[in-house]
Parts: sequence; structure tokens; C-alpha cells
Amino acid sequence: MSKARIACGVALLLLAMPPAQADSVDVRATIDRLLAKLAPFSVTEHRTREVRYRDCSGVTMLEPASPFMQASYTVGGSGRLALGPGACTWETQDENYDVTVQHMLVSSNLYITDKKPVTWGEAVFGEIPDQVFTKSTEVTNCDPDAGQGPVAVSHVAMDLTLYTHKSLTLTAALANIRSEKIDFNIDRPTFGTIEEGLVFSHSFPTDANTGYTEDAAVTRSDAIDVQMTGHTTRLAQIQALRVHGRMPFTSAIVVEGDTNDGKKVSDHLSLADRTIPVTGDLVVDGGTKGSTVIFIVPFRADMCPAHAAGVTLKPNVSTSGMTLIRP
Repeated sequence: MSKARIACGVALLLLAMPPAQADSVDVRATIDRLLAKLAPFSVTEHRTREVRYRDCSGVTMLEPASPFMQASYTVGGSGRLALGPGACTWETQDENYDVTVQHMLVSSNLYITDKKPVTWGEAVFGEIPDQVFTKSTEVTNCDPDAGQGPVAVSHVAMDLTLYTHKSLTLTAALANIRSEKIDFNIDRPTFGTIEEGLVFSHSFPTDANTGYTEDAAVTRSDAIDVQMTGHTTRLAQIQALRVHGRMPFTSAIVVEGDTNDGKKVSDHLSLADRTIPVTGDLVVDGGTKGSTVIFIVPFRADMCPAHAAGVTLKPNVSTSGMTLIRP
């Protein structure tokens, strides 16, 4: 009975999904909508307007030259004669006055005064059965005497390397407010059937839709003993199912800023009104734990050179047309 340790090569598989595009929340518009529900405030404004008046200060009365002449006027001592009021002029000047006007409250210079801790919701995940990632190798027992009984081939070791993808996406980024970073921390030994669980710590700004992405290479390994008689071939295949998971999160920020009446937003709105929710999802694509299955395939005489005995290996073979003998 012979034993051989057979290691399969590495397969690189990309399991990344692009994060969904998110909209943005206009924080200033949100605050201004709440302020608009409040009563307007009064302001006395000093204004200037232009007024027009008739100036007859340069008109002088003359005695009539004869009883048949009407009264005549000379303007500004120019010696020109003019009849009646046509000698006066129209002038303009500025006039100052006060007026009381009503203004609606609006905000400006908004910023974050507090950030609530991130709360993770229930994860929703599922395996995708039609997306199985594999790496295969053939094992052939070249011993000529098929009557010797089973031959143990120990530790047929299989390794499959793939990429897991993680992304944090805000449901809506925050616009028109000074950006701040929110801290995201998670440490879960298990996350559905994703082998390595879910562990990370990251911060990203509130004005970004996608604040965190990561692609990491992970290896799935398995080993199995194969029982074979002489002149037989088996195919060992490590398999990992693709797993897609999504976990929602919630947080919140508290907003402060200036208002156009010279006060603060907090002078008009309650803490609840100034609290803006921040929501989103953590999306993970990964793979299940690797497991090895053995298939019956036709005897590969070409893997047995003349007078060869024992076990030989042919890695990276096709997986079509096989009969499963052990799940």
C-alpha cells in the first residue's frame, strides 16, 4: 500500500460586486424645511428712495410793462422772459425712511456636533448554488494487479484561493454640511457560511457614498484519504460555494449651525429635529468552507509509464463527465 501527498495548485477567483450608487441628502434643505414651519421674524430696515419735486425758487415777479401785458417772470436773473408757471423746474433728491419686513428663517454654516454609534441590523445572506468554484486534480493508481485490494492514498490536499469583497455604502451621503468621519467596527467570527467570518475597523466621511471597499485573498483548504484499487483513476475536487451577504446599519448625526436672525439652529429646533439619520449596508461576497469530493473517471493509462507503479498525479483537469462517489 502506498501513500502520496498531493497538493493542488491555486485558483484565483474574483467575487466582487460593485457597490450600488447612492443618492445624497441635502442637510441644509432638511433643516430649512423645519425652520420654514416656524413664524417669521421682523426686521426694521433703513432704506433710501428717490423723490421728485417742483423747484420755483429762481422765479421773480415783474411789474407789467403795460395794462395789456400779463405778469411775466424772469428765471434766475437771466433776463429771459417766460409766462406763468413754465419757468419752474423739476428736481430729485434721496429720502431716507424705515420699514418693517418679515423674513423666513434659513440656516447656514452647518456642522456636526455629535455622532451616534453605529448599530448593525440582522444580516441577510445566502449561498448561490449555481456558482461553485473548484480546483481539481486526477489521482491514478498504476499498480497492475487489481486483485491486491484497495490502496490507501493519504492526504490528497486541495487548496483553492479566491477573493472576498467587502463594501460599505451609505443609503445617502450627506451634502451641504461640514463632513465628518463615522467609525465602523465589526468583529463577527461567523457571517453566514462565509468561512473567515467578518472582521474590520474603518472610518469614512459622511459626504461619500461608498466609504470602504476591500478585496482580500483567502484560501480554502481540505484534505482527504482516497481508497483505490490498482489500475483505477479518481478525480479529487475542492469546491466552495459563492456566498453573498448584506447587513444593514444605522447611525445618526446631530446638526448645528447659524440662522439668519443672528442665532443658532439649536435656538429654534429641538435635538430630535436636528438629528439626521445615517443608514446603509455592508455587502460581502465570499465563499464557503472548501470541501473535497471524489469522482469516478476512466482509468488514465497515459499517466502510468511503462513498468510504473504506485500513484501518479495530473493537476488542473476538466470536471465534465464525472460520476460523484462521495459528497
